[in-house]
Amino acid sequence: MNEEYPAWLLRDALLTDRNQRPNLTVEEKEPLLAIIHGFGNEDWRDPQATQTYLLKNAVAAKMSVSTAAEFLQSHSGRKTPRPQGDIIGGKLRDSDGYLYYTNANYSWYDPKTYKPINEQLGMVHRRR
Repeated sequence: MNEEYPAWLLRDALLTDRNQRPNLTVEEKEPLLAIIHGFGNEDWRDPQATQTYLLKNAVAAKMSVSTAAEFLQSHSGRKTPRPQGDIIGGKLRDSDGYLYYTNANYSWYDPKTYKPINEQLGMVHRRR
């Protein structure tokens, strides 16, 4: 799991400072959530779908999936992140929230404590 050049991206969903990239490792029996990004009409089943994330601090109770549009509609009037793709809801550390993808990373959205961060698109372009 802790090889030098793994075939997946290891991320911590509770890391709030996007500029900080700690050297993450996986402990024995640590729960991880694996997410495989889809490709083409076959989605995650396509042989070219090779972008895989292993997420620490992301295995929640009562996990469910909704679209970004459903998420934004149910949270209208609140400050929310701009998710890309589907949202995974659940209860993590006694708090209801959502796991969302943005800019090559996954983050945990807690509606009670969320503070917007300056999210960038890619390496150069910022959101408009």
